[in-house]
Amino acid sequence: MGGGISIQVPIAQSTSDLLTAQYYMLEDEDISPADIQAKLATNLGGIVIFDQVDCDHSGTVSKKELKRLLKSLHRPKPQDAEPAAEGQKDVSLSDVLATLDMDQDGSISLDEWLGNLQNLPALRAIIDDALDKTTGKISGYESLEARLFALEGQRDKEQAELGPNESYANRELEHQIESLRVTIGSSGITVFRQVDADHDGVISLQELLNVLKQLPRAKGAQGDKMTIEDIFNILDVDGDGCINEDEWLSQIHKLPTLHAAIEQSVDPHTGKIIGFRTMEDQLWDLKLEIEEVEQHIKEGEGGPAVLASLEKKQNKAHELIKELKSGITSLKAKIAGGEDGPAVKAALDKKLVLQQKLVGFVDPWTGEIVGMQRRASVLQLWELHLEITALQEKIEAGESGPAVLAELEKKKEMAAMLEGRGVVEEEPTNSTQRDGNDADLPPPSPREGGAAAPAAALAAAPAEAPAEAPAEAAAE
Repeated sequence: MGGGISIQVPIAQSTSDLLTAQYYMLEDEDISPADIQAKLATNLGGIVIFDQVDCDHSGTVSKKELKRLLKSLHRPKPQDAEPAAEGQKDVSLSDVLATLDMDQDGSISLDEWLGNLQNLPALRAIIDDALDKTTGKISGYESLEARLFALEGQRDKEQAELGPNESYANRELEHQIESLRVTIGSSGITVFRQVDADHDGVISLQELLNVLKQLPRAKGAQGDKMTIEDIFNILDVDGDGCINEDEWLSQIHKLPTLHAAIEQSVDPHTGKIIGFRTMEDQLWDLKLEIEEVEQHIKEGEGGPAVLASLEKKQNKAHELIKELKSGITSLKAKIAGGEDGPAVKAALDKKLVLQQKLVGFVDPWTGEIVGMQRRASVLQLWELHLEITALQEKIEAGESGPAVLAELEKKKEMAAMLEGRGVVEEEPTNSTQRDGNDADLPPPSPREGGAAAPAAALAAAPAEAPAEAPAEAAAE
């Protein structure tokens, strides 16, 4: 955080700016950085609560926000036969506002909050009783982001219940959703849960990379040189290697380029990023694209550019296959450990269905891409060698014009590229020549040489392919 401040809890940009201003003010008074940090640490509990109550992130607590706070707190009523304890006295909005808003400007600043909350022991006692000891926040206090998420869920449920000829007509609910988005933006809980593809409650580095690659560059945004690690570290406040919901909601505004790109990409009707593709969606699309390119190669429409394109798609598919296997293992471990909620089970089912659909495309023992690609590449190499031999015979017979020589060099270049990727020539069999979908062909078994079979996919997708990439690559 700017100003030398170090607070390992997620707070909004507005509160962060206030603390930075405080830091510089204290620094001007010749107070040492260590003493400034100690002073801020002493007030950390009050700062976190202020940040939570300032739900529109304006930098002050308004009368409306204060009313929301008091409404959310559980205020026990004393028994008629007993006098009320100090911490059980009723707390009125007017008394709280009069005590906290010292300058009577209608809102409460961070300084007023920290300096005067102690003068309201009843309120302080109720807040302390409601605090979550893990997060330091008030339990049960609904943020505007949570409110927006709940309203979007209500609208989705109502829309799902409409008949085929009915149109949605809850204009009041739509207006509430629209007003909240104007206040807090659209990159909230709905987007967080969309990016959290495996529904484990946190965003991993790979999930963040996935969304960065799909987002367009924000209009008017200046390009920066931040890497994926830089972005991840800003969002991951506590440094535990993942981004939880609180960190996402509070930190996303500290990445203006990413925040703007998300805001511009969200569908106002769903609250989700338009066109966002999960890992499973991308892998299935790649499978279809690879099979289409392989079919063109098999029909003799290959060339260096086509082979290079195929190799690029295979490398990407190989990375996603590794991610799929890792995701399945992780979700199974969560379920075994008792984290077996509906969302986790649904995420596992989706991955298992995709894994089953990939049988015949991915070798179940090696995890490599096999099937039609291997047979098509072998067949193409065999045919290239036949064509090279025929061209050489032409040249020996005296038909050695420029066109023939150029064609010979082209065929040799294509054959060398295939051989360099591990494809070995072999006579085509009936199975390699037949048409149709490879789903009816069983995957090669290890006893038949399946794991070590000559396949371009093995060379195109190294076993230790990197799973991470810099953010610059995501912007391309």
